[in-house]
Amino acid sequence: FGIDTVFADRRTLIYYLTDGPINQVVVTAFVGGQEELKYQVPQPTFKSVENEDAFLAKFENTIPKMAAREAIRDLEEERSILHNLEDEVDQDDVVDLIIEIGVKYQITS
Repeated sequence: FGIDTVFADRRTLIYYLTDGPINQVVVTAFVGGQEELKYQVPQPTFKSVENEDAFLAKFENTIPKMAAREAIRDLEEERSILHNLEDEVDQDDVVDLIIEIGVKYQITS
């Protein structure tokens, strides 16, 4: 699978559900369509979960909240999809959207 954009100097967390255990994760970076870097992720930094239902039950609220926090951060830093789609973004709309996300996922910004 692919991630469209990763920003320099920003930590990126990637969650991916597989059909079974994994033994290796390789991250490949492309700049301008050309392969620039391949990095094999060390085993201790990724976790394989064999029982998806147990995993989802344990973290059912955590992952959506993490995604909501990232969405709010993107809005605050003007790098959200809303900012990419429109030339001018009304700050009141951004604030309203941040509040809506915060209320829905019970998080503060």
